[in-house]
Amino acid sequence: MTLFFNYTNLNFSRFFQFFQLLESSIAMYKCLICGYLYNSVDGDPLHNIEPDTPFEDIPDTWVCPVCGVTKEHFEKVK
Repeated sequence: MTLFFNYTNLNFSRFFQFFQLLESSIAMYKCLICGYLYNSVDGDPLHNIEPDTPFEDIPDTWVCPVCGVTKEHFEKVK
């Protein structure tokens, strides 16, 4: 049995493209007051925001779970 991985057959270009796509599909928003990062993959279980909920679909009544400010104090992070 071989206990090593043969890297010669990997297409690193495709691997890199996959992670670029993955990173670009996860929109993150940063609170300008405290720095909290909201990402749609995790949602906000503390405030009953389900995973995979885009920031745009969060109710306007939602507040930052750390400092309590509203959505208007968040900006999209690339």
